[in-house]
Amino acid sequence: MTSPSRRTLAHALRALAMDAVQQASSGHPGMPMGMADIAEALWRHHLKHDPATPDWADRDRFVLSNGHGSMLLYGLLHLSGYDLSIDDLKAFRQLHSRTPGHPELGYTPGVETTTGPLGQGIANAVGMALAEQLLAAEFNRPGHAVIDHRTWAFLGDGCLMEGVSHEACALAGTWGLGKLTAFWDDNGISIDGHVEGWFSEDIPGRFEACGWHVVRGVDGHDSAALDAAISQAKAETARPTLICCRTTIGFGSPNKAGTHDSHGAPLGAAEIAATKAALGWAHGPFEIPDDVRAGWDAREQGQAARSDWQRRFDAYAAAHPGLAAELERRLAGDLPEGFAALAERAVAEAAERAATVASRKASQESIAAFAPALPELLGGSADLTGSNLTNWPGCVSVTPERLRAGLGGNYLHYGVREFGMAAIMNGVSLHGGFRVFGGTFLMFSEYARNALRMAALMKQPVIQVFTHDSIGLGEDGPTHQPVEQTATLRLIPNMDIWRPCDAVETRAAWAAALQSTAHPTCLILSRQNLAHQPRDAAQIAAVARGGYVLLPAEGEAQGLRPQLVLVATGSEVQLAVQAREQLAARGVRARVVSLPSLFAFKAQDAAWREAVLPAGVPRVAVEAGATSGWREIVGLDGAVVGLDSFGESAPAPALFQHFGITAEAVAAAGLRVLGLDSPLKAVARHGQQVWLDQLSRTLVASGALQRWIDEHGIAGVTSNPAIFAQAFASDTAYAPALAQLRAEEPDLERRFERLAVADVQAACDVLRPLHERTAGDAGFVSFEVSPRLSRDGAGTLAAARRLWAEIGRANAMIKIPATPECLDAIADAVADGININVTLIFSPRQLLQVFEACALGLRKRQERGLPVDRVRSVASLFVSRVDTWVDRLLPAGSEALRGEVGIANARNAYALWLDRFGGSEFAGLRAAGARAPSCLWASTGVKNPAWRDTRYVEALIGPDTVDTVPDATMAAFAGHGQAARTLDTALPEARATLAAAARCGIDLDLLGEQLEAEGLAQFEQAFERLMAAVA
Repeated sequence: MTSPSRRTLAHALRALAMDAVQQASSGHPGMPMGMADIAEALWRHHLKHDPATPDWADRDRFVLSNGHGSMLLYGLLHLSGYDLSIDDLKAFRQLHSRTPGHPELGYTPGVETTTGPLGQGIANAVGMALAEQLLAAEFNRPGHAVIDHRTWAFLGDGCLMEGVSHEACALAGTWGLGKLTAFWDDNGISIDGHVEGWFSEDIPGRFEACGWHVVRGVDGHDSAALDAAISQAKAETARPTLICCRTTIGFGSPNKAGTHDSHGAPLGAAEIAATKAALGWAHGPFEIPDDVRAGWDAREQGQAARSDWQRRFDAYAAAHPGLAAELERRLAGDLPEGFAALAERAVAEAAERAATVASRKASQESIAAFAPALPELLGGSADLTGSNLTNWPGCVSVTPERLRAGLGGNYLHYGVREFGMAAIMNGVSLHGGFRVFGGTFLMFSEYARNALRMAALMKQPVIQVFTHDSIGLGEDGPTHQPVEQTATLRLIPNMDIWRPCDAVETRAAWAAALQSTAHPTCLILSRQNLAHQPRDAAQIAAVARGGYVLLPAEGEAQGLRPQLVLVATGSEVQLAVQAREQLAARGVRARVVSLPSLFAFKAQDAAWREAVLPAGVPRVAVEAGATSGWREIVGLDGAVVGLDSFGESAPAPALFQHFGITAEAVAAAGLRVLGLDSPLKAVARHGQQVWLDQLSRTLVASGALQRWIDEHGIAGVTSNPAIFAQAFASDTAYAPALAQLRAEEPDLERRFERLAVADVQAACDVLRPLHERTAGDAGFVSFEVSPRLSRDGAGTLAAARRLWAEIGRANAMIKIPATPECLDAIADAVADGININVTLIFSPRQLLQVFEACALGLRKRQERGLPVDRVRSVASLFVSRVDTWVDRLLPAGSEALRGEVGIANARNAYALWLDRFGGSEFAGLRAAGARAPSCLWASTGVKNPAWRDTRYVEALIGPDTVDTVPDATMAAFAGHGQAARTLDTALPEARATLAAAARCGIDLDLLGEQLEAEGLAQFEQAFERLMAAVA
């Protein structure tokens, strides 16, 4: 029987490509149809491989750099006898198939590298050829050429347009990689059409200039010409070879051959039928005649070649057993026996040295520590050896002279070729036998980015050494200062990123990188020196987990929970350590967590992660780079100190100060997160709201009120006639509105209300987000009914209803005096759903009456079937005014009571509140969602200059209360106030103070009546001044 012609065998590849792309309704048939004859020439007559053992060490490597033509490779693998069935080809481009759209390492036996991003395949091939030549120089011995194979690559116009191909190919020519052969599919077509308009350079001339042997003008459809060209390539031992193959894309297609129409889309059923007829291929979809299969089957030939090599290797092992064992270990990717223990000792040694050095220097020292035990280390740098510090004592540079002499080396000088370096490193790793690393500045990782991604995709354990990791590099400025690079590298799946804080973590990072088997690692290293961080043995071991507690908070050893966690990497760990000390001085227990590898940390079990970053403890992260990625760690309520702008040219210390990446900034962020940046915010942590005791048009319009809320945690605003009288007198913002009202509103009281209601509404609107966020518990603005109605209960209720409706804000609060005449008005207003601020309370008896009135209102509302969960009331007990009166009445010899009775009265009021609303009497309303009236401390300004100016605020901090603070007292507390829970910590002492005062003749209930009368008189006087102001 006549054997099929070589052209017919090539047609089988064309047919499979057409059929698979058509069935998938996507793909690239043109390239496989155009390169089928080249593939037949190489794979059937020159390629050394064994389909039964795709990972045979001395096989030739084949790389399809133009990976979009993947069906050519799948067809070759299937027909040659690899474990790739016809059903696999029918599943082309389908989910989880063994024939993905582009060749992917690990999916398909026989695929040497993942290709698709053009240009990188040929760069991988350069790395493979380099690895072969270096291994041969290291392990081959006279009469024993156990490493002796070639690397072949197919590439298209697109590969040659990509700069990475020229970076890698220039190095291949310089190195003289004579066993590398590339076939250029010169079809003149890319996706946009004929390439003359964008690809016109002299490619053969360029490659010749790069030191390649170039075979020009080969007919890519002529088997004899191809055989001759391949023979020339094999005969050339000192230079890589480029075979320039002129081909027709979509060869055989009557209507689409030679056009971009065949490049990236199915030909269509009719065109496939016409093409098969034109080719003389009279077979249905995916049908391969037996004689064609037999012509392609490479299993017997491959087994023979591998068996021959195995016999030769056995002889080599007998003659050189140590070399053979070492070669087998390295090709298997195994580390030397005992390496884990060696790595542990190396990390411990770094801890013992406790050196303060730049992490790039610590990296060099780590390489030097590991290199003697790892002859497979193959380092290098993209022309920055002296800056990256990637060399080590005893390393040997790989030079063209050494390679020509059959010698190897273990250090590569890539020149300024970051992308080419990274892609070549991938090829070296894919080949096997080396643990490869390369260095450049972190900023220039951008050039290499896609090759880094490909390493992660292919699970290759290459190591990238990226130095000069932040603005810490200093004067070179923003072109060289990384900002977003570390953060975006962390986004690459399966990529481990280590940013160590000192020599110990750097050593541990190298140990982790060298022991990884299925992912690449980037080491992010500093230019500047980094301080050594002391650790115990457990912490040293914990570094490998990627995140650990470097410094526990004070008291953790005694079981105290930290209040704050400071998370940092690299050079900023020292800032976190310093910030911890500053926070401790403020009484904040902060833990420092070093998180050099988020990748490794995430791989730990949940118990470890929780132990390091306990849930519910606020967090602050600091890193001299982009901040957004750290939200995963700190959450939306945490804080990140970092850099979200480009850097500047200046010395590093000045830059860290300029951009606010300092210990002080970290400590300040921690205080903000805890609400302690303002002492007023700290009050809120104890359950007390602080309200401004002022309201004016400018306060709202200028943004000052919003700043009080944002910066100090202010939770409400109160007003009264005196406040508005002062505002109208001093705030010029009222002038236009007041002038208009004078012309149109004759009633002075209404004139005032129209002015004031607008202010209340505006303040309510500013506080509305807080009101909504707290489900109606905070964010109120109080407005008082006319003091003229203080003895008129019915009039007060009518005014309250009118003002409530007029203001029209759910977070408004109507202020009513606690006079006996107004108690029913209070109850009825609450029953109406009006928020009430009951004012002018001085004595326990008044307070209990107000409590009962508010509770009565809630019961009435509930009896009407109305909701009680959004009605709020406060009972305003005046504090310092009590002391002003009491101190005048105290007899001689009772000086210890001066300034104490007002505080004791308030504390006793809180005890009464607990008794009245903490038990079963209020249980039914509480179950319905009702809130008891809160105690509000009014008149907390200090009248006696001999006393501490914040004493009335500091003495009455406790949960479920409100404090309205005058301006001067607010400023004083914001500056030096101390926030601690004091309200209910000395209730017996408060009762004792009140009893002592009673023995001195102080009757608080009687005094309350007198103070109420005085307060009403003062409010009425202020109201009259107010009326005069608007007249």
